[in-house]
Amino acid sequence: MTHLHISKDELSSVTISSSRKIQREMPRPAELRQPDYEEKFDFSTLFFDCFRVDDHYIEFLGPPLANFFSHFESGSITVLSDANDEKTLPLSSLKRRRGWCQDEVTLPADNTDKSVKLSLGELGTYTVPIGENLKCVFENRRVLLGMVKYDPISWIKEWASFYAAYHATDALLLYNNNSPHYSGAELLSTLKALNLFKTIVIIDWEFPYGPQAGTNGLWDSVYCKTGAFQHAFKRLLANANSVINADIDELIVHEQHVSLHELVESCPVGYMQFQGIWASKPPIPGEKTLPEQRHHRHYRYHGQIDKNTIQCPPKWAVVPKTCPMDSQWRTHDISNKTSAPALTEELRYRHFRDLNTGWKLSRNKPLLAYNEDKLLIAAYRKIGWLP
Repeated sequence: MTHLHISKDELSSVTISSSRKIQREMPRPAELRQPDYEEKFDFSTLFFDCFRVDDHYIEFLGPPLANFFSHFESGSITVLSDANDEKTLPLSSLKRRRGWCQDEVTLPADNTDKSVKLSLGELGTYTVPIGENLKCVFENRRVLLGMVKYDPISWIKEWASFYAAYHATDALLLYNNNSPHYSGAELLSTLKALNLFKTIVIIDWEFPYGPQAGTNGLWDSVYCKTGAFQHAFKRLLANANSVINADIDELIVHEQHVSLHELVESCPVGYMQFQGIWASKPPIPGEKTLPEQRHHRHYRYHGQIDKNTIQCPPKWAVVPKTCPMDSQWRTHDISNKTSAPALTEELRYRHFRDLNTGWKLSRNKPLLAYNEDKLLIAAYRKIGWLP
């Protein structure tokens, strides 16, 4: 078994000091920014991490470089080896790939190279260790991928237990985004005690989450989770058998109760998308519960939140080896991986409306109607949550 906690200090991240009086330009016009936009925007993260992609290349992964990129063009990049030998790379060797809400910069580097010195003029000078590729950690594993922040640890335990029992998931990769309730080390200790997974990795991902879309529907500034998913793909999960993407308030069920790992691994294109429906329970007048008193198994009904919203946006599962290296893993899809089977009613996730702590949006409005969710109840019985 392999269980790891990767702290913020163990990531080769680069943050621009506020003393430099230069910051990332905001992509959203001022008139379209909600009141808390600037408070939540990531002005200063240059890169989330620097790591070896293979024997010949390393990658810097971060938010969009935007106005920062001109400083690369006028700066210099030096690679330092084991023997403290230095080699300055020409700018032509730097390859930049822009994805949705992120940038990837790839550089040539040998196995003996240990760090990179970035001299970026007004942005500053940084010596960045080259992190090793960790794809061997999840080799041949069936992985559940997610991010946590405000979720009570009891919800995380239930969520992880469901996927282990129902989908035969045997590995877990969680990004801890500045949770005020537990450290990454505490989270790892709790999940190890379940004795359900062959591999668990918890990564302290202490970067600003980014502002929500607001009323204008502009998802242009949510760098944190997008970066985490791409980090998972490039540094950790490339050799996994299959990966399921699901939030703590999402449980995926199948009409025949078949493991999603089995389904996607047998899928010709190695990629599946599926939509969700809201799960809840009829409100009880005067009932008030603390978040830690709520449990997934308490919610056994489904329905719509309004007349126009029938289903929740899709999520996905994938066989990483089928993804081209220029793919981007995102919340609801994978770029350059468009050959997915049609969305099917046989496979859908339940999105638990009441398993929230109010940090994202208010979900107090009741569903239009409450329909008994016989499939979800059957799933609970299958894994022993109900008699």
